[in-house]
Amino acid sequence: MGILSDNGTKTPDDQRNRDIQTVADAFVNAASSFFNSSATMVQGPGPWVRPDPWAYWHTRLDGLMAIQYEAHNSRRDSRPTNCTAAWTDPMDDMISQMRDLVFRTALDAGAYFNMNPDNEQTVSYNSTTPTTVYRTNFTYMWTAAVISLLGTLSVIPLFWGWWELGRPMTFGPLEIANAFEAPLLNDMGSNSKETQLMRKLSRRKVMYGGYVGMEGRRRLAIREQDSVEKAQKGDLFY
Repeated sequence: MGILSDNGTKTPDDQRNRDIQTVADAFVNAASSFFNSSATMVQGPGPWVRPDPWAYWHTRLDGLMAIQYEAHNSRRDSRPTNCTAAWTDPMDDMISQMRDLVFRTALDAGAYFNMNPDNEQTVSYNSTTPTTVYRTNFTYMWTAAVISLLGTLSVIPLFWGWWELGRPMTFGPLEIANAFEAPLLNDMGSNSKETQLMRKLSRRKVMYGGYVGMEGRRRLAIREQDSVEKAQKGDLFY
């Protein structure tokens, strides 16, 4: 028995509609077998032992859903004046299970029908790709550039007169300390470049701590590690 067109013959559209209806019926039957449940409040002898005065009411559950989603404490207080039977909402889980069923059915159907090349089809789609686009705010850009330039210009006066030193200088901390004849650098040549100072001092360990000066007074300074001791709270230095 099939669906006939107006002229009494079957058409591809008729067969397609019938197939769609068959598939839909199959999913309806599957959903019914999974989710059909009922809960009935019955007035009559219950599972409780008399003379419990509240044993006259009890809930009759049919189906997995009614049992699975019943609130755990709902049947403990089913009384004629305070019927508290309750169930949580199963809708999210039902939708998730049906999606899983449809997806697995589609996978199985795809594996079966792919053996027939006539079932191939071309599907068009539109895709989008998020792309990060940066836009320059020229007000902030020029403000930052001017501030950076002002910082550079403010340092230039510190180097004014460098040509009067008589030799190239890097103005590095070691070279400046050597120019001021720091005690740590007494054994270094006064004309040593910074690279030479770094090479000679690379293995020398220094430490900021206390030592006893010429007059017997304790002082704080950066000296070789062996000649100072760590300052402690309460120590007195001059």
